[in-house]
Amino acid sequence: MAFNGEIYEIFSWLPPKLLYQLSSTSKPCSEFLSEFGFVEKQCRNSLIKPEEYVLIQDDFKLHGTPEYLQLCALDDKTPSSSNSISRVLKENDRVIASSNGLLLCITADHTKVTRLFLCNPTTKDLTYIELPSEEIIEGKNINLNIAWMNFICGKNYGDKNSKFPLDYTILLFNTYTWSNYRDVYVIDGDDNWVLKMEDLYIGPGNVDFQRPVHGIDGIYFLSDAGFMERNKNNRSITPYYVLHYDIQHGTSKILGLPDEVQNIKDLNHIKIGIFGWEKSNVDPSCFRSIYLVKVEFSEIISIWTLDLGLKDRTEASWKESLVMNKSIIHDLGIKDSIPWLPSFAIIEKNLIIGAEEYIYSYSLDKKVSNLRRISKIKDTLGAPIKFDGYSSTLRPCNKDTIRSLCRVI
Repeated sequence: MAFNGEIYEIFSWLPPKLLYQLSSTSKPCSEFLSEFGFVEKQCRNSLIKPEEYVLIQDDFKLHGTPEYLQLCALDDKTPSSSNSISRVLKENDRVIASSNGLLLCITADHTKVTRLFLCNPTTKDLTYIELPSEEIIEGKNINLNIAWMNFICGKNYGDKNSKFPLDYTILLFNTYTWSNYRDVYVIDGDDNWVLKMEDLYIGPGNVDFQRPVHGIDGIYFLSDAGFMERNKNNRSITPYYVLHYDIQHGTSKILGLPDEVQNIKDLNHIKIGIFGWEKSNVDPSCFRSIYLVKVEFSEIISIWTLDLGLKDRTEASWKESLVMNKSIIHDLGIKDSIPWLPSFAIIEKNLIIGAEEYIYSYSLDKKVSNLRRISKIKDTLGAPIKFDGYSSTLRPCNKDTIRSLCRVI
């Protein structure tokens, strides 16, 4: 079959669910779904397109039973695919990270993490991944209470020669004590763990490895040290900062934040986060700029932008780009008396906020933005919620074969 032509090109931009439906009535589509080149092209195209869904789950530590997991569409025109996730993930499964159609997950109970695996809910593919062996970690216990894993599809930092579908990276940030250093392990193209960096300095604070931003020059994490120190009287205040880890060169750098971010008046009504903004034209799996968001309920939402292309970056490199006043807060139904912080994220230039009973989307990329209610929050007893972007793709989990996908699910 020819790999060129209008039909091939058009089909490669379609979402998997529609491709499955067409495969039962269209012979070309049925053949496309079992061709390696077409699957790769569809996955490449999905990186350029906006993500379709918000993956919602309770904010968690690795141990414990998950309480809350669902998908909701960012666009009203996008049908929900929550059922596809429930067909793959079981009761005790948690999602660690989402990237280009694949989910990095663990099977957890109240005492330990039992399995680590990759899955594609759309194609119902799943492959298990072993944790580093004792020979690799040299006797250092991997305690997933204080370690964390990071995952990205479309970029492989462990092996420059890895091609699709091996172009993904899984990083493990491990420590055998609570310290300011981490050993970094990366999984290579043969599913073997190797020590990428020993004793990586992460700064004086408690770095939030659960919410990374994959930039064009490495990974960025936000520290939440301020929450720990500001609760203690007569102690020096550790400022918030961003940790930049350059994976290729094995270096880390502490990046300060604007003074306005460090000015905290009321810990009970403040939350800070960093999120990817503009995707890179060269590598759409990464971002070329970062949004820093400070939410002060019930006052204002302030946003700063950092261009990752700058060679020398300081606190002054953050540029204030947007301030939203009380009106947006009131529109969200957030009241001054609410004692807990609503959860929020920026996904595809939409501010996603969970407040009281609902999840809202507010576009930050339009001159006139409308607040939209996209989902109802299940009963989480006021616990914070974690938001991740998700798009359905044909990307396989199994590196050896691409199974025939000619079925409707």
